[in-house]
Amino acid sequence: MSGKNSTNLKQTKGGEVIKQGDSSSIFEYELLDYDGNKFSSLNGKNAKIKIANAKGKKTIETVVENSKVQFKLEKILPAGIYQVEVECDGFIFPSDKS
Repeated sequence: MSGKNSTNLKQTKGGEVIKQGDSSSIFEYELLDYDGNKFSSLNGKNAKIKIANAKGKKTIETVVENSKVQFKLEKILPAGIYQVEVECDGFIFPSDKS
């Protein structure tokens, strides 16, 4: 096994630490393939962004544009460490299943 993911996410906007109650910051992730190339075949397709931890999960629906998904946290999430996962057209980003 090579240790590389077959699908990858690269954060292009927003921070890694989010202040409680921040509903204005924009978060953006680029959808990439095994070699780090843009997944342009998904442009215009619906995507679900899942933000989750052991206490719960939030799902945000959006559309892929320029191989990227973008979202704001419109509702306050409980304090904690979260994982971001994007589902689109049968693909899951990143593919490490974390």
